Amino acid sequence: MSKRRKLCIVLPCFFAVGLMLVLIPGREPQYQGRSLSAWLNDIENDPSGHDSAMAHVAIGIFGTDALPELRRRIRFRPTAWRTRLIQWKNKLPTRIRDSEVVRRLDYNQDFARQLIALNLLDDLGAAAAPAIPDVAKLVTDRGNGLQSGHSLTALATLARLGPLAVPALTNLLADFTQKPCFIWASTSGQPGKSLDYRIFMIGGLREIGAAAAPAIPALLETMKSTNVEIALESVTAVG
Repeated sequence: MSKRRKLCIVLPCFFAVGLMLVLIPGREPQYQGRSLSAWLNDIENDPSGHDSAMAHVAIGIFGTDALPELRRRIRFRPTAWRTRLIQWKNKLPTRIRDSEVVRRLDYNQDFARQLIALNLLDDLGAAAAPAIPDVAKLVTDRGNGLQSGHSLTALATLARLGPLAVPALTNLLADFTQKPCFIWASTSGQPGKSLDYRIFMIGGLREIGAAAAPAIPALLETMKSTNVEIALESVTAVG
């Protein structure tokens, strides 16, 4: 058999196997006869409903088995090609623009799922530790097509994870001390204003309390800030 003929036989086989791996999903973890995706859909469809409350219980029972899917959702980032298509969407005929295929190109569902995944880490407790780098990266990747509020949600998630997240919050605080960044936000019901990201990092460490002691050297540095608000927050956090 000639080499060319062998290639004609082997290459389609490789292609078919690759296509099967992509199209046929792996078996998902199950609880009460329902898949992880089904439980996640309950939360997505009705965040405050009874089914959603049951889903939170299920996620806690799934434990580390839920992590791969939650981390995949947290890692979502807009892609250049999809962004370009979305920008062109309004130029399409109405019938095409409103089609299901085109609607799926939008990022709204992906962003919503990202927020849900961040909040679901609370249900996992210590089992959520492997996802902490993914959460921290949402802060460092701010502005790369991500919705601005997601970086703040990520910081709030780290604070709720408690002592597990102290190293990540400390590293973020040190990085942002070298290169401060700002976001338009409001706190304690006050009108929105430009706030230094470090306010939220220091606040998270303060919430964690005594277990945040390893962050004290970083907080001592922020005490020297010319930003009075940052300096005062740091003093309060150290106590």
